[in-house]
Amino acid sequence: MKVTDGTAAKGEENNGKVKIPDYVELVCLTANETSTGVQMRGVDINKLKRSYRSKLFCVDMVSSAPYHSLDFEEVDSAFFSVQKSFGLPAGLGVWIASEKCLAKAEQLREKDLSIGSYHSLPSLWKNYKNFETPETPNVWNIYLLGKVAEDMNRIGVEAIRKETDAKAKKIYDFLEKTEGYEPYVKNPEHRSPTVAVANTTEPSKQLIERLKTQGMILGSGYGKAKETQVRIANFPAVSMEQVETLLQAMKPV
Repeated sequence: MKVTDGTAAKGEENNGKVKIPDYVELVCLTANETSTGVQMRGVDINKLKRSYRSKLFCVDMVSSAPYHSLDFEEVDSAFFSVQKSFGLPAGLGVWIASEKCLAKAEQLREKDLSIGSYHSLPSLWKNYKNFETPETPNVWNIYLLGKVAEDMNRIGVEAIRKETDAKAKKIYDFLEKTEGYEPYVKNPEHRSPTVAVANTTEPSKQLIERLKTQGMILGSGYGKAKETQVRIANFPAVSMEQVETLLQAMKPV
């Protein structure tokens, strides 16, 4: 069962009211929906898990790690890639899995049920215990991720979250108060701090080209919203000064 943020593209659902059927064994949650800018807050994910402790919970946190405050004593699995908040080349994914997930995989394997082909959680665990990789890894990206993680640890996750929130507030204040813009996500609690999506009256392509001449790259909307929305990345590598420069440049001409 996959649970996203309700009707969600606008974050209008209350995550705490999600009802999970008894037959469901695995619940997959999207912490941060990159295309629409909807977040499912860590507090809501943790609360939902505590209401259904017997079920395995897996969280997609591709565009919110390390900002998202998940309780890894509760959540059974989480995964992300490194090209967004960690600012690294694409092609490397990180998977966090609990012993409960491993036990479930081994139980299914004993019943001759499919748990993967070449890769499975038990096979990856076997390699891990020998400090090995299952095949030739992306060594350079792993090395870079280690260095980025060292920098983030020096700063501290609470400081990263605090700065991200401050930048997000500035972005959403701008979108609410500036003519020609409005936040796409109407419920402030469900607005992503790391990916802000805005409706624009100026064609997004025109706005993006205008900013490009000033050395700034702004993402377009996704799918059908490509021409009417823009997406603003608010990852740890983006400074408050850069956010302020971007917002100044986005003002209507």
